[in-house]
Amino acid sequence: MPLLNETLSLWEIAHRWNNHDPDKFRLAGVPLEVKDSIRLMMHAILSLSLVAFNIITAKRPRDSDIPREFFIRTHVDDFYACIDHGRCNKKLLKFIVIEQLQFQNWCERCKIPLPEFWFPKGWEHGDLASSIIGIPTTTKTSDKSASEVAQKAAQVRHEPLNKLKQEFCKYWLQGSFKSRADAARRFLKSLPPESGKLLVESNAVRTLTQALARHLGPKGKE
Repeated sequence: MPLLNETLSLWEIAHRWNNHDPDKFRLAGVPLEVKDSIRLMMHAILSLSLVAFNIITAKRPRDSDIPREFFIRTHVDDFYACIDHGRCNKKLLKFIVIEQLQFQNWCERCKIPLPEFWFPKGWEHGDLASSIIGIPTTTKTSDKSASEVAQKAAQVRHEPLNKLKQEFCKYWLQGSFKSRADAARRFLKSLPPESGKLLVESNAVRTLTQALARHLGPKGKE
């Protein structure tokens, strides 16, 4: 039966993707096909292609109150050991959380078929079509403090995208456009490649126009 969870650990995704039980103990270790999926996703996270909900890729500020385990630099040796040599840190892989929407975006960008355990054919996948990129979802946890830290981590991770949305709002107010969608398309064309990567192509115009609508409110400039 397909899962309805909005988030899953990297460990669980890799196992279910290859039709393996993530909770089953194996004396022979992690199956090869599962290990290959793990290495693929770890490389994608390290290269900023796949976004992990609770992993911050920026350097940890000295005055940060967010624990070190939420920063990728804390785990960089484990990432390379996994990618280069196939050595899997099970505790880390269970710690890394990936949102369904971010996983879908990554698969679509890389032309990877969506796994049916999470994206069954013929099903409406929750509210993905209308979701706004950059707004983190909450994860269920029995540890309230860990949840709060994860939220802070997500806010730091999404800061570049939020700044981009603010720039678009200024772009709209300073120019003259046929519509908000027209302004969004023009703004996207003006961005350098590294900034454009913050937005998923299929949802970019929607993301910007919805951010503008929130900024302007019901009496905003038309």
